[in-house]
Amino acid sequence: SKIDEFKPEVLGIQIFTMNRVSSYRLIEYCSENYPNLRLVIGGIHASIMADRIIEKYRNVIAVIGEGEVTFSELLSFFEGGYRLENIKGLVYWRNGRIVRTEERELNYDLDSLPHPKHEVFFDYEPERTTAHIITSRGCPFKCSFCCLHCISKRKYRVRTINDVIKEIEDLKTKYSRLRTIQIHDDNFTLNNNRVIDFCKKIISLNL
Repeated sequence: SKIDEFKPEVLGIQIFTMNRVSSYRLIEYCSENYPNLRLVIGGIHASIMADRIIEKYRNVIAVIGEGEVTFSELLSFFEGGYRLENIKGLVYWRNGRIVRTEERELNYDLDSLPHPKHEVFFDYEPERTTAHIITSRGCPFKCSFCCLHCISKRKYRVRTINDVIKEIEDLKTKYSRLRTIQIHDDNFTLNNNRVIDFCKKIISLNL
């Protein structure tokens, strides 16, 4: 119904291992009912299993790893502004084989990224009182139960505390019903001094 209502030209699907079955069903449904809709997948499961997925769904393009720049350039390709093979961080099917472009480098300037569009959640969920933020990316360890190193290459990168505080202040100003903020970093407490600085800022600004 959302596709019928919005009539998008491109649909992006974030695939985790736990939602892969419903994601595959969505791909199949869209392929059958919206043949002109361009399908792009991303996320940790898509990044690790891209070859297998693309071999099965050959009309899909996979964005590998951190996808902000890659997906933006891919949209420009759809508008005729890029050559697909020149976009880093893609896996797709062409001429009877899987094509994997050059690996996309990690983003080390996380402050350069815009803050997430929290209104997508708050404006459509009047009862929502919780926001979700990410203040850093990556973790230097390679625990046996974790697959995140496949994305972040065990490279730890942080946003400045001031940038994080600005996001929290904006959230608090915009949504008076906000009660909780969940932090979803790969390893928030890796740098203890940074966490202490963050907490002191929160206290001093009465956030």
